[in-house]
Parts: sequence; C-alpha cells; structure tokens
Amino acid sequence: IVDNLPTDVARMMGADIIIAVNVAGEYSQYDGANVLLTFSQVVTIQSELLLQEQIKQADIVVTPQVGKIGIVEIWRSKECIEHGLKAAQEKVTEIKNVIINRTFDKMFLGK
Repeated sequence: IVDNLPTDVARMMGADIIIAVNVAGEYSQYDGANVLLTFSQVVTIQSELLLQEQIKQADIVVTPQVGKIGIVEIWRSKECIEHGLKAAQEKVTEIKNVIINRTFDKMFLGK
C-alpha cells in the first residue's frame, strides 16, 4: 500500500530506463468528516515521503493532473485516463531523447 512507485525494484530487476507515473493526489482536499477519506488521507501522507525518494530514481516522471480526483471517485476514471494520455504525450520528446542517449551510451561507450 505504501510503495506506490517502486522505481528501486524496477532498477534492481534490470530496467535500463524507468518512466514513472506520479498520480499522487492532494491530501489536503478532505475535511475529515468521512472515515474512509480520512484513512485514505493518512495513507497518502505516509506514502508521500517514500514517493519523493522513488521519483528521484526515475529517468522520466509523467505527472497527470489528477490531484483533484479523489481515490474513491472511480466514476471519474475516464477523466484520469485522458489526463494521463495528455501528460504522456507532453513527455514524448523527452522519452525519445532518453532512449537515444541510453542506446548510444550502451552501444558505443559500454555504459
């Protein structure tokens, strides 16, 4: 539950390039009146510290603008997908550059 972005595991498994998707929400949007939402907020706050460390290990981080969508708002999944596609499309050039550079380094510099 706490390790939402296991970039360290991906690296350990031999990933050459890690593209992480950060879908962390805004935990400050809940007022604490609902027990389920309060529990969700506690988990989000707890995982935030680990998330920041894991993001540092990613080569590219895609961050869809889904912070205003609550963890229990499953009916908004189509909206999440649209935000994710938009954020990924904005990173295409960066992704291509990382792939080219890593391939060059591996093939010609032995890195």
